Amino acid sequence: MLTALPDIGNTIQLLVNELITHLISQKFKAIRNKKYQMRKSRRHLKIMIIEDEYDILLLYKDYLAARGHQILATATTTGNIIADYEMIHPDITLVDYKLPGNSSGLDLARQILQISPTAAILLITAYDSVTEQIVNDPTFKDKRFAVLIKPTKLRTLESTIYNLIDKDSTTGLLIG
Repeated sequence: MLTALPDIGNTIQLLVNELITHLISQKFKAIRNKKYQMRKSRRHLKIMIIEDEYDILLLYKDYLAARGHQILATATTTGNIIADYEMIHPDITLVDYKLPGNSSGLDLARQILQISPTAAILLITAYDSVTEQIVNDPTFKDKRFAVLIKPTKLRTLESTIYNLIDKDSTTGLLIG
């Protein structure tokens, strides 16, 4: 008596589908784990913020603090910034280009780089013409210095900070 063999094509198709589902699941787990490890490996930074617009200063401060960073000092003027900088030595300093009085963010950046040549400084500005000034200024050559053009997303702000922190000082100016 002959018995009917099950349709091998359907069995193979079921096995292939199950294998594909398993492989996709493993790939998603690997991607999720990689993202978690990247987030976990990013260290929390000590940050100083100088921004003349108080609402923007608070926005940066609140966002970065919520992301786990320590905001050591904030200011809306250049008043005691250099003394504060020397006292706290932040991992990075965020500086707005347009500051009240006769000082600009570039002037402040120059002062910081004079006392700490390896300082990481992120200049934030709405004036894209500032990049020309910086490129032509030897003070910023081979420094950990970047320019971020406003308006910017907060996520871009943080990724630019990490790019600058991780940057080898001889790779040139970062412009975001």
